[in-house]
Amino acid sequence: VKKKGISFWAKIRISVFRSEEGELNGYRMVIKDSTHHAIYNYRVKRVRDEYMSLFNNSFIGIFKFRLKDHKILVLNAKAQEMLGIQSYENLYFSDLFSDPDNFSQFVDGLYREDVLQNCETQIEHRGLWLSINCRGFVNQGFAEGILVDISEKKKQIAELERLNQEIDKFIYHSSHDMRSPLTTILGLTH
Repeated sequence: VKKKGISFWAKIRISVFRSEEGELNGYRMVIKDSTHHAIYNYRVKRVRDEYMSLFNNSFIGIFKFRLKDHKILVLNAKAQEMLGIQSYENLYFSDLFSDPDNFSQFVDGLYREDVLQNCETQIEHRGLWLSINCRGFVNQGFAEGILVDISEKKKQIAELERLNQEIDKFIYHSSHDMRSPLTTILGLTH
């Protein structure tokens, strides 16, 4: 506690003074205020804990990979669940793309723009479609982002396209089938 009654964090170094005969002459204590350092460490720990709490959430797949060789550094539990893997030790981010050209475009875009949003890719071995939102930290040598499973959305779009084609066929056949009788009626009325 300081003279004014204010508490503070301190580093204390105590030295012992002895005479040449080895008798104790006294102590010297140096107190260094380390409150700012302690507060900084507390804030860093709090931010790290908040980041890890977000990272380990169970709703969104989160990843981090090295840019030079595309090795995955970290995958949270949700991403591992989506990808159907137990370990990512020998997994590369390029393995997530069924089309190598698509991956090349992804990496080129990451270097060019630093941020990529809604990059869609299909995972070949699972038939899973992913939307990738990613930010590249080129100077630090890594990229991180989120994976969102859009497989259901892709199935719905495919079903809508199929239904749309069926409607187009129905309209074409209906108009074609109605044309002949309408032409006959028009001919009779003239």
